[in-house]
Formats: sequence, structure tokens, C-alpha cells
Amino acid sequence: MMIFRLFIFISFALFIASCKKDTSVMESSISENEGTAFLSLHHKFGDQDFFLDSIYVLDDGKRVRFNNIGFYLSGIQLKNEKDSHNFEDKYLLCRVYQTEYELGKLKPGNFNKISFDVGIDSLTNHGDPSVYPSDHPLALQLQSMHWGWNSGYVFIMLEGEADTTSSGSGDFDRSFFYHIGSHLLFTESLSFNKNIQIIKSEKTFIELDIDYKKVFLNLNVKTHFVTMTFDNYILARNLKENFINAIELLR
Repeated sequence: MMIFRLFIFISFALFIASCKKDTSVMESSISENEGTAFLSLHHKFGDQDFFLDSIYVLDDGKRVRFNNIGFYLSGIQLKNEKDSHNFEDKYLLCRVYQTEYELGKLKPGNFNKISFDVGIDSLTNHGDPSVYPSDHPLALQLQSMHWGWNSGYVFIMLEGEADTTSSGSGDFDRSFFYHIGSHLLFTESLSFNKNIQIIKSEKTFIELDIDYKKVFLNLNVKTHFVTMTFDNYILARNLKENFINAIELLR
């Protein structure tokens, strides 16, 4: 009887191992037949490449430099006339020092449109950031992108300094803080037409330009230098619209 039980145990163990092997082979085969999509961000200031702590000149002659930028992209979809692919639960916390973001794997095919949200959907926005692992975009950040459990996330954060002196003396006398969020300023399904080809076992990069100079369109940084959204909603709304218009898809 003991020998029989041992035989049954060994047979079952070998069966489980073979199942795991077959599953691994199948997953490997699927992976090899898929392509990987990436989002590539080009940070610009007008026709210049953009870097934190560098000095740039606005249209009105005032000089600015940024020391912190962060924003969320989510709800990313690739579409064609017949189908769409959703990168579910993919939230990107975009920073200037990172330019490439992996979206995920998908079957080879052609798409002609990409859409995404700027910000975070209402349900997720009012969740608890402490439930996420530390490396997750929605986790609590060293440079905080969260106002508190009830208020939710900061969708767009822009911080820096400006020289507002009449002579442009180089004295950065004004700090600016733009923290934009709330469901009223959530931008859903920002869409761009683009021929996107996903190729088996290859990487496809979808490239976006972000021109931070456009954020200051019709804005006087000397007088419009702070909004936490709730304290100056009109400024937050205008900045959000400027930021959306600053995003362009490279053809």
C-alpha cells in the first residue's frame, strides 16, 4: 500500500511539472508572436530641447526655469476602423528625466489612432495610494503627486522660478506652483490620428512632443504664479487647456 501511494504521488508531481512546462512553452510562443508598444516623449521648449533647471525665455521676454514637472497619462488605446486595443490599468507618471514608457504587448496589426486620458479616472483618483507597491505610478511619491485620500491625485504638476524684474536682471524673484487636478479637469480620450504598425517580436515607438512654452500662452507669470486648483480654478483650467494644446503627435 505504501509503495502504491508513493507511485501515485510521484505520478501526480510529474503531471503537474509537465503542465507547468507546457504552459511556459505556450506563454513563450504567444510572447514571440506579439509586438511591444512604447510611448516616447520628447520634452521641448519652443524649438529647444527641454531640461529641468535650464533657463528659457517666454514670448513676453520673461525668463523661467523649472525644477519639477510630473503628469499622469492613462486610459491608453490604439484603434482602427474595426477594432481597438486597451492597455488596461496602465497609468504613466511622466517625468522629464524619463522619455520611454512601455505600454505592453499585443498582436501584430495596423492601427490609425491613439487616444489617452490626461489625469486619472474618478474611481481610481479617489482610491488609497498606500495600497500600491512603491514602484507603482499611483503609489505615494517622494515628490508628492497626491493631495490626500479624499482630494485625489495631482494630474499635472509644474513648479519653477521666473525672473519678473523689468530689467530681466537674472534675479529669479518669483516662484510658480501649478498643481492641477479634480474630476472637473480630467481630460478623457485625447485622440491623435497616426499610422501605427505593430510587428511581431519588434518594438513600436509612438512619439509625442510636449512643448512647455505653450503652457504659458496668455499667462503673466508675475501675477499668475500659483494654483492648487481649488484656490484658483480659472487659472488651473486655463493651464490645463494650455497643457493639452502643448501635446503633439510626431508624424
